Amino acid sequence: MRIVGYKWLCVEAFPDDARGITLRSAFDAHLWTRGTNVANYPPSEENLWGFNAYHSAIRARWSGRNYGTVIAGVVGFGTVALFQHGWRAEKAEIVAVHLPRRFTHRWRLGKSSLPSFTARLSATYDVPVYRSLRQLRRETQRWGLPANHFLHDADS
Repeated sequence: MRIVGYKWLCVEAFPDDARGITLRSAFDAHLWTRGTNVANYPPSEENLWGFNAYHSAIRARWSGRNYGTVIAGVVGFGTVALFQHGWRAEKAEIVAVHLPRRFTHRWRLGKSSLPSFTARLSATYDVPVYRSLRQLRRETQRWGLPANHFLHDADS
């Protein structure tokens, strides 16, 4: 079973060479790759290893309101630990990306360079890139179930 969530990631862009665009976790500097990312250890009661994400795209946006960040829709699977506002998973994959308006100002992406940047980011991770948070949520939810669905069932 796959659980969907949202996280903000830092963008590293190399406009003058072929390295393209990379996304890194601001928490531990983990470089996210295309496809499945695998943690060194699964999350457990003893440790908080694994990839984390928020249940809500809005919460992810509020926590990452820094310039130079994007919101990624991710799916977690393998061993998954659920928490009140998010989850940790042994394996995770980026399935969509949202470019906030602040991001385009930070990178000084004008109307002419934005399509090129978006295309490069999309090609690097083989995912759609959206300007709308609503579109990000819609695409992400196609890939799995919201984790808070399981938390509500446990409370019943």
